[in-house]
Amino acid sequence: MTRSRIRGSLAATIASLFAAPALWGQAAAPPPAAVDPAPAPAATNEKAAELPDFDDLHARNLEAMGGAEAIEAIGDMTITGFVEVPAMGMKGTMKAYHRKPSMTVSTVVLPGMGEIRSGSNGEIGWSIDPMRGPALTEPKELAQQRAMERLSSARMNPREVFPEIEVRSVKEFAGHPCYEVSFKSPDLSLIAFYNLESALINGMRMTMNSPLGEIPMEITVSDYKPFGAILQPTLTSVSVMGQKQNVGIESITFDEIDPAVFTLPEAIEGLIAAKKQAADGDGSAPSAESSDDQPTDPPARRPRPRPRPKKDAPATAPAP
Repeated sequence: MTRSRIRGSLAATIASLFAAPALWGQAAAPPPAAVDPAPAPAATNEKAAELPDFDDLHARNLEAMGGAEAIEAIGDMTITGFVEVPAMGMKGTMKAYHRKPSMTVSTVVLPGMGEIRSGSNGEIGWSIDPMRGPALTEPKELAQQRAMERLSSARMNPREVFPEIEVRSVKEFAGHPCYEVSFKSPDLSLIAFYNLESALINGMRMTMNSPLGEIPMEITVSDYKPFGAILQPTLTSVSVMGQKQNVGIESITFDEIDPAVFTLPEAIEGLIAAKKQAADGDGSAPSAESSDDQPTDPPARRPRPRPRPKKDAPATAPAP
């Protein structure tokens, strides 16, 4: 995987970091003493014949997570941890900030690649890295990120983001029998896998828009731990572009974040100004040639004069 591909897939991976807690916040986590329980085969066979209503499944998730009141009390989030690409022996640090409903900033530092920054203020998405420099997020990618950011609000009812939600079948995911739940919206579609017995989301499959185009992703989560009054997974493994990337969470704090953290970088402000200027034009007056009262037909051609004979021309030369 080249560095540019790593950069593009990292952008999708970091975006998934906020997508995952969004669903985990809406979904369930098991008690600390029973992480990722695998249901017995007999129980699986009994449950597989009946598919639950999503709203009932969602209610179970909220209760197991810590309750709606605890979830709604969540404000700003600061996440610290690591990002690694095992196949390349790369591991670096990660810090991410999130403010509901749609403000995010993340910084990843990888040895040999440098610092990769990205963020969104709800209206503008951006990234800065040593290889590509500053860049604005493309509209399609930004629309998808906005849908994910809206999910990051723990108060959000998933139906407000996804008009179509369907519990489709029972399938195995990450070694666990799970309910396969489809979420669809105009900007984002994904499949989430809820453990049959615990209602824990073991992971999801989705396609992310990124600077490299559409990237299919499979996300697996594990190692749930309590943070404040709620539980969160501390390991997110993302299979993307033929490589696995891991995002590990070491701490989550809920202190108020300085608003300056979400200020757009100067380089991004410059791109926005240049883009606006290009859209508005340079504001100069139209030239005379382009004026509406000027003729549009080209001027008539004047006849070319016949050549005059030279003085020493022979007698047979044509007369002028």
